[in-house]
Amino acid sequence: MTEQTPRHNAPSPEHYIAEQRKAGVSDNSIMAQLIQAGWDHSEVTKLLTAGAPEPPTAPLPAHNYSQTGNTGVPMQVENVQYNMRVKTVESKIGLYVRVTMLGLWLTVIAACSLLAGIINRIEYSYADVGPVAVFAISLAAVAVPILYFGNKKRAREMARDPRLVDDLFYKRRVRHSLVVAVVFAGLTAFSMLYELLSKVFLHGSTSVAAILSNLVFLLGFGAILAFVWKLHASTQR
Repeated sequence: MTEQTPRHNAPSPEHYIAEQRKAGVSDNSIMAQLIQAGWDHSEVTKLLTAGAPEPPTAPLPAHNYSQTGNTGVPMQVENVQYNMRVKTVESKIGLYVRVTMLGLWLTVIAACSLLAGIINRIEYSYADVGPVAVFAISLAAVAVPILYFGNKKRAREMARDPRLVDDLFYKRRVRHSLVVAVVFAGLTAFSMLYELLSKVFLHGSTSVAAILSNLVFLLGFGAILAFVWKLHASTQR
């Protein structure tokens, strides 16, 4: 391939550069020819680089000390521990349901224990209802404020944002409480029916007080079941 040598008084060095490039001549060879013909080195450099696109900027490699791979503001982390188990933080509405159910269970147990003690005292005049009453009153003194506080907070949050019925932790707490209530109510119902049938058909030594006490606890656990079922029915899915 023959290269053309420009003359210093060539009217258009740009045209010469374009023709040489079309012919496949490298820029270095073109620059050498133009300088040999008398053109200034800086001027030739400007002509060769005029209109040439800037080379693409290569992306910076991710720093080894950047956890996110973002090289803008690298963050150095020392003593990183891997394979850590982080417990999910429960939502506020889920916590309020947990507190509400705790207070409700303790309140029902206190009330049912007191009623069962009174029933037992009616059938057996020698039975001492004092210890049961002290236990029930002490438990209720703690349980009732817990129930009031938790249920008030739960109702306030639900009134503020009704969409919380679909909160993951809310539904999980409600369904867990529903299962527990069904289990306790079912066991109490079984115990009451067993003692009742034993009293009627087997002439066992089961007392009427025992049957009525089971009935009292069954009604209490049934009230919990009805409360939780109402919460569960409000969820969408």
